[in-house]
Amino acid sequence: MKLQDRITLYRERLDREPRSRSFAPLADLLRQDGRLQEALKIVDAGLASHPAYISALVIRGRILLELGRLDEARESLRSVLRHDAENVLVLRLLADDARQQRAWAEAIPLMEKLAVLDTQEQAWLEAIAEARQQLAPAAAPAEPAGERGFATMTLVDILLAQGYRDKAAAALEEMLQRDPGRTDAREKLEQLKGAFADGRNGIAVPPGHGAPALAPADRTEPQPMRGDPLEARRRLLEGQRNRDKKQFEDWLDKIRQDGGIGS
Repeated sequence: MKLQDRITLYRERLDREPRSRSFAPLADLLRQDGRLQEALKIVDAGLASHPAYISALVIRGRILLELGRLDEARESLRSVLRHDAENVLVLRLLADDARQQRAWAEAIPLMEKLAVLDTQEQAWLEAIAEARQQLAPAAAPAEPAGERGFATMTLVDILLAQGYRDKAAAALEEMLQRDPGRTDAREKLEQLKGAFADGRNGIAVPPGHGAPALAPADRTEPQPMRGDPLEARRRLLEGQRNRDKKQFEDWLDKIRQDGGIGS
């Protein structure tokens, strides 16, 4: 169905059911059509009746971003995170906005969450490495990309958050091989090995052997990061377009089924 036909469909539905949640997909269709002021008016009117409707708050944030009303957009998107701290779409929108504004200190924690939650894990890890270099180029020279990828404290923390303790230990050992004076890496490695020896599996890990694998058998191991930041950004944008399209199609399916979407 063409964009204009979909706009007509949801406008008619909203006219028939003014208090329905059809305002959200209608506003997003108008946004896609470039009719931003009209889209904002409709989504604001709908939110007056459905103030906690997460999907509508996300759409409002996107409209405001495209209007250049950045402070309002950020507040709308952050309000979503107060209810849903792991909303990948909102985290991506905020991270992309922070990167465009070169607000690296704000972008990095958002991207670290995305590296754990999003399917584009590898690209986010590369984007984090680039952002850290932009944040402090003199104090923190870029980690070289080799056959085993970037080994950084950020990567270690992400691997631990995902449950890959053996990979985290291997990354710490790689860091110490390159820079034996990294006391932070040495301390974290000792803490990690101590956790294994304290009874989680009863095995003390000798130096240089890494930690025993504890990741669930059905987990896919993270792949080494390769490629340059431009390629990473390209993959992020491509993945974002595909996910946005699927999300909107899901909204339409749910609306057809029950006349609304749960917030």
